[in-house]
Amino acid sequence: MKKHEDKINQILDSVENLLLNKKINEISLNKIISESGLSKGGFFHYFKNKDELIIALTERSMEIYKTLIIDEMNLDPNPIGRFIRAQARLMLGKTISNPRYEYKRLEAIGQILLLS
Repeated sequence: MKKHEDKINQILDSVENLLLNKKINEISLNKIISESGLSKGGFFHYFKNKDELIIALTERSMEIYKTLIIDEMNLDPNPIGRFIRAQARLMLGKTISNPRYEYKRLEAIGQILLLS
């Protein structure tokens, strides 16, 4: 089971890495497969089609975003407006909880969430 999850994460990481330099509509399935290091058959073993990949990307992106928001909110001592400030810091790439979290990676997550 762990190996299966690792391969799925490998594919999802590949898409995120591609999104650091390209818009989502500029990325082909063949490019994703090539970037992931899997064969076409290997890719389709984990995802039946591009829609399944997009669903998995969206779910993972939502979890990452939710975790980042919660981390930011937990570090904010003022409860009034905490959620909005956390969102603003994430959008501006000025996080408290994870200052090294790449703004480009947040942009990639944003592209995925806008696609869904």
